[in-house]
Amino acid sequence: MKITRAALLAALVLAGQAQAQGVGGALGDAMQRFGAQMYDHAAQRELLERQHQMEMERLRAQQAQPAAPGFPQLDAAHPGWKSTVQSPDFSAWMGRQPASVQALASSNREADAILILDLFKRDQAAGR
Repeated sequence: MKITRAALLAALVLAGQAQAQGVGGALGDAMQRFGAQMYDHAAQRELLERQHQMEMERLRAQQAQPAAPGFPQLDAAHPGWKSTVQSPDFSAWMGRQPASVQALASSNREADAILILDLFKRDQAAGR
């Protein structure tokens, strides 16, 4: 249930009027309960909005931080590997490879990436 500020104000006014005017009985009690519930909902919503804002700020700060190096062995074995794998020569070479080598390209293992680059550089050195 979405609570608007106008509904909250109306509920608070009604509850206050009921109490001030001495509206008794079930109607007065209902008006006071409704006002209290609206106040509780508004407080919860405000708390959730603050929590959401804090989480969004945390995520923005996390995204702003540079990524930690994820492939230290690959970086050591093949400095500049990112530009190598984006080169047209590498793409053409990969297209000529058997399915077993091409399957390694979809692996998440660092050792598989090193193997592919080893094979590529070996073939480049041999003029293939």
